Amino acid sequence: MVDVQYQVPTKEMWFDLPNYPAAVEAEEFTFEFPGAQPGRWRVTSVAEDGRKSEPSTWRYFFYQQ
Repeated sequence: MVDVQYQVPTKEMWFDLPNYPAAVEAEEFTFEFPGAQPGRWRVTSVAEDGRKSEPSTWRYFFYQQ
């Protein structure tokens, strides 16, 4: 499972992208990001029986266009 969030710099609050968290089975993942602002993502593994791991630490990026 992938969580992706964006930050509105004027509010300094984090918001989930629409349709996230998302279930992902591939080793690569591409998503649409809403513009020039900070973002972050993390992953959580989910076992076949539905048990979830602890989420990874947030990884941050800044989209500039």
